[in-house]
Amino acid sequence: MTDRRFGLPVATAAAALFCVALIFLALEMRAGDDPAIGAGPKPESPQARKVIVRRVVEGSPRAPAERAAPAPVTTRAS
Repeated sequence: MTDRRFGLPVATAAAALFCVALIFLALEMRAGDDPAIGAGPKPESPQARKVIVRRVVEGSPRAPAERAAPAPVTTRAS
C-alpha cells in the first residue's frame, strides 16, 4: 500500500512551487515581457503632442442645392 507520511509535505511543496511560478509570471506580465501577448504599447512621452493642421481651400463656392442636383437640360422644339 502507499505510505501516507509523505502526503502533506508533497502537497505543501507543490502549492509553494505553484505560488512561486504564479508570482514570477505576474511580475513578467507587469514588466511587459510576456511572450504570449507581447509587449504593451509604449506610453507617449509627455512632451509629444498631436498637431492638427487645418487648411482652407479657396475656389468657387457653390450653393448646396447646386451640388446635389444636376443642371436641367433644355431643348428647343421646332
